[in-house]
Amino acid sequence: MLLLSAERDAATPYAGAKELWHRLPGSSLVTERKAGTHGLWGGPNACVNRHVDTYLLTGKTPGRSAFCAPRPEPVPLPEPAPLPESGKQPATIPGTP
Repeated sequence: MLLLSAERDAATPYAGAKELWHRLPGSSLVTERKAGTHGLWGGPNACVNRHVDTYLLTGKTPGRSAFCAPRPEPVPLPEPAPLPESGKQPATIPGTP
């Protein structure tokens, strides 16, 4: 069984994940260090995704435990251009697709 947890997840404290891990013999705990992410798999952390994808595709765990660096910090979008004097939105906003 593969378990996922982040060290600073406020919704599901890490201590609870470690306790569950100890109570489930043969389980594997993947920890996202120094992160408060809730819902780890499928997000921007390639390390976590790789462990889960491998487990789902092959049934293999990374051993008793594995550690991943925190996911990359999000990059804020640039400020939108000011509205023209007409008050209508511009057709495109610089810096967005």
